Parts: sequence; structure tokens; C-alpha cells
Amino acid sequence: MGNKKKYTICLIPSDHGPQKMFELNARVLTFLISLGIFLIILIIVSYVFLIPRATRYENLHREVTELAGDRARYIQLVEDFRKMQEMHQYVRRLLGVDMMASMDSVSASDSLDFPAAPPMQRNVIVLDNIPTTAPLTGLVTQRFDSSVPELFTDSHKGIDIACRVGTPVLAAASGWVVFSGWTLGLGNTIIIHHGSDYLTIYGHNSRNLVVNRQSVERGQRIALSGNSGYSSGPHLHFEIWKNGEAMDPEKYIPEYATGNGEL
Repeated sequence: MGNKKKYTICLIPSDHGPQKMFELNARVLTFLISLGIFLIILIIVSYVFLIPRATRYENLHREVTELAGDRARYIQLVEDFRKMQEMHQYVRRLLGVDMMASMDSVSASDSLDFPAAPPMQRNVIVLDNIPTTAPLTGLVTQRFDSSVPELFTDSHKGIDIACRVGTPVLAAASGWVVFSGWTLGLGNTIIIHHGSDYLTIYGHNSRNLVVNRQSVERGQRIALSGNSGYSSGPHLHFEIWKNGEAMDPEKYIPEYATGNGEL
């Protein structure tokens, strides 16, 4: 025999409207009550177990994002280190360190460890480090060669500017002298570190006017132009390096620019 017992549900509106009454079989009512209890249990289980897991997922997602950022920074550091190593080897080759090791002037800086920057007497902004001042005025007779980007090649890493012997050579930006001396290829050479990973090189001078570890200001006379080293005539060989990569000076110094370029 089935359970034929019935229950009546009465809905009484608050506005004194007509009442509504429903009759439910005892089995149906039992099913609805059981379903309600099941849903309540399901919500409690979800709150106890699933929400902590969702929170943990968010934490893991944030950690993965941070690790991805750290990995990108690590890769950038490795790339910067590689470029600095290439720059280090290039400068050693430029200075002829191996062949000049016996010379006192070079042996003191054989390791090419750049001296620590002297204490700055004023706040320096990044723009102060960008070499945008022309070392001298003259005709650019040989331009930057970017067709062969690798080091240890005969590509031209800077520009040549024709000038008379004895023309004052100016610092392209403020900084400190990391090398002032003789090199095999560029003769009397000056290398200045400007901060923000900028280096400038001035070659073929007839006379250097600054010494190693000397602080210089933008536009200061640092040398007199000449024809020293391997040179076919009086001119200044000028290079700009950033992060171990040779840059085209014509894109930094308007006087030498042949077109619009970006820094």
C-alpha cells in the first residue's frame, strides 16, 4: 500500500488577498525536504573544501606570475652580462691590453675594472648621462657601420669627423674618465663613463687633456684632435656605447644627424 497521506500548504498574502493552498503527497514533500537538506550540505561542503582550494589557486597563480617576472628579469640580466662581456673584450682589444701589458700606464688598468663613481655633488638625472653634445664641429667622413653587429670584426663602431690638428675635443656628457692613454689603433684615446651604462670613446687625439679617474663635465675640453694611431689624416674617431652595444652617434647628436632618429 502506498503512502496516501497528504499535507496542505497554505500561502497567506500580507495584503489580505486571496489565500493559496497546495496539497502535497507525503512522498513528494519528503523528497523536497531531502533535496533541500542535500543542497544545504552541498553549500557547506563547498565552503569548507572548495573555497580554500580556490584561494590557494589564486596564490599559486600570483606566485607563477611573479616567477615569470623573475625569469624575464634573469634573462635580461644574462643578456646584459653577455653584452658587457663583449664590451669588455672589445675594449681590451681596442686598448691592446695583451700586447701592452708590460707598459706601466696600461698594467695599472689591465683588469679594466672601472673605478667607482666619485660622490656626486648634485642630483644627476638620466638625461645628464646621455651623450648629446658634439665633441667638435666638422664633416663626418665615415659613418657608423651597423651592417656587421658582431664584435671582433673590422666594422666601424663609430663615426670619423674631419678636423684640424689641435681642435679642442669636448666631452659629450658629464662623467668620469675610465681610460686616458695610448692604444694601438686609435692612438691617444679617451674613454668616459657617463652613467646609465653609457660610454663614449674619443680616438686619434694629438694630446689628451684629462687623466684616468678624473671627473669631467659636459662640454669640457678633454683632448686636442690629431692624427695619432692608425689614421690616414687628422680626424676624431668618436663612439657611443650603451649596455655593451655600439650606438650610432648620428642618432644622438643633432649636428651629425643626416635624418631623424630616435635615441
